[in-house]
Amino acid sequence: MKSRYPHINRIEVLSNRLIPGSDRGVEHVVVANHAIVIIRSTDAKGRVRISKDTIHVGPSNLAIMLAGLDARVDTARHLVGGEALVFGAVFLAKQPDEVVKHFGSVQIGSPAGIIHNIAEAHCRAEISSNLRAIAYELNGIFLPVGTFDPAGAVS
Repeated sequence: MKSRYPHINRIEVLSNRLIPGSDRGVEHVVVANHAIVIIRSTDAKGRVRISKDTIHVGPSNLAIMLAGLDARVDTARHLVGGEALVFGAVFLAKQPDEVVKHFGSVQIGSPAGIIHNIAEAHCRAEISSNLRAIAYELNGIFLPVGTFDPAGAVS
């Protein structure tokens, strides 16, 4: 089927991936025209409060999650070698509204709000053939969860 928007590449989404050489996972890696977005999610609910050092959602402090997200973003930046903008996002799975807040370069909000922001930026950006190649490479680098067992044998 032909796209109604031939000037727009589709957004690649890699889900439930492992970071090479580690036992840490990535819930979603989104490769759009404008950037690569590393997404983590949480069931924390309540009012979002951003301070200088961290984010609180209701009574939950997301400092540890943010540190893990930063490490995953840094790994992705290293893997793409500066060829693409890489940033993080936190899905607040139980957040009812579409408001998205920012903590540095990290977007925090409902999945619908963050997806809307990614899609808007994707449509405004020029097609990047480099990002298409990067999506293909990341698909081979960030392996699906369950591909390898701890002993290194293929499962």
